[in-house]
Amino acid sequence: MVMLKRAVEDMARVKRVESAVWPAWQANEAIRERLDGALRSRLLDWGVDSGKKALIIGGCWPRLATDLAQAGMFVTVIEPDKQRARQISSAVAGAEQLARVNVHTDDYKNRTFESAGFHLVVAWDALQQYSELAPMLRKVHREMKTGGRLFVRVPVQRLQTRAQTAVLRKKIRLVLSLMHGGDVSASNAWLLPATGAISRLELREELESLLVVEDAVAHHSVLADWADLAGANVPYAAALYPLIQKLDQRLLQRSPDSARFMAVLARKERELGRVFRMQD
Repeated sequence: MVMLKRAVEDMARVKRVESAVWPAWQANEAIRERLDGALRSRLLDWGVDSGKKALIIGGCWPRLATDLAQAGMFVTVIEPDKQRARQISSAVAGAEQLARVNVHTDDYKNRTFESAGFHLVVAWDALQQYSELAPMLRKVHREMKTGGRLFVRVPVQRLQTRAQTAVLRKKIRLVLSLMHGGDVSASNAWLLPATGAISRLELREELESLLVVEDAVAHHSVLADWADLAGANVPYAAALYPLIQKLDQRLLQRSPDSARFMAVLARKERELGRVFRMQD
């Protein structure tokens, strides 16, 4: 597809953020389902349209491809990491959905898809891996059909300063490492400060400049920290889930800005419907 000069210049500025840290718990399907299972169900209920085309940007959660394919959609997945791409292909083959899913081992910023080619685009924990949000969203917008749907989930910046967060997490790591040994302290994705987190204000402004935002869900305050501990097999972490979940809900009710993640559901229909504005 021929790209306009502005689009080419936009994408030339975008760099991949290689320093982004993947939380260890994302590789544990049981823990992940506890944290994000309800949101995954929300995506499927909202976004599935049998017989239509879906694009998944990044292979952060391999089961999403099989979920959409089993619901009757034709799915394209683009993931630059070869190991993640193989995991997705393996999951798709195991679910006997190879005829409905194509997996590309490539970076989304480097691959141009057909203009207005997709009815649903899913970017689950993917867009924070790029140095600029706006050009990436404009690219997504170009490749969505009119009336198409976009589901974005990203880590977002908290109000606490990065220095405060880093000091607190360093102290917790030290104490629990002394209590539970080297396996915990050696984890390079355990209780680390969020890297690549996106500004809520920037996310809101960029999405609302292109799309009709139907809903935005702020979630996971301390629950993601619990997942880090459970993923590192810290004793008693799994048993504490109900307590931590209740605490998380209370914290989010009192201070929505304490959320570490934001999910946004939007449509390519600016002229239709009511725009629900996200809260800072």
